[in-house]
Amino acid sequence: MLGAILGAVALTLVASLVVFIILIIAPLCLIFQKAGVSWWKALVPFYNVYVLNEICRLPWWMFILYFVPFANIFAMVATAYYLSLSFGRGPAFAVGLIFVPFIFYPILGYGSSAYTPLSYTPFSGGSSAPSAAPSSQTVSQAQVTTSEQAAPQGSTQPQGEQLAAQQAHQA
Repeated sequence: MLGAILGAVALTLVASLVVFIILIIAPLCLIFQKAGVSWWKALVPFYNVYVLNEICRLPWWMFILYFVPFANIFAMVATAYYLSLSFGRGPAFAVGLIFVPFIFYPILGYGSSAYTPLSYTPFSGGSSAPSAAPSSQTVSQAQVTTSEQAAPQGSTQPQGEQLAAQQAHQA
């Protein structure tokens, strides 16, 4: 009788661990990969929260707030909010990350959401407009278009010189 109870408890613990890995840990690893961070950093306790704050471009002291009672709630909300912005989602998605993480983290990790770093650093005293930076692909396309306009066909000027020449021409 005791063996059956212990077996059921062990089976429940193993099943819970598998579900936790599939719904939280694996998506967090994928989120880190999408942000250009090594996936294994999501497996290290406490360090993964620090790196998640770096992904959200939050200041270092925000990590310290996770260890302060009641302030940790503010830190969690800020991290969820800026994480959702970094993946092109809005405040409603941040609410989902806070209250139903086992659904919303897999949406970020397994879904098609692309990471776009914020164009500003939250809580730095600078611009606080919540927008994402243009993707590197968009920037490179704009530079190519600009450089094509700046240099005549067959020009041998390097791209940087072409951009400088165009800026001097516009001034």
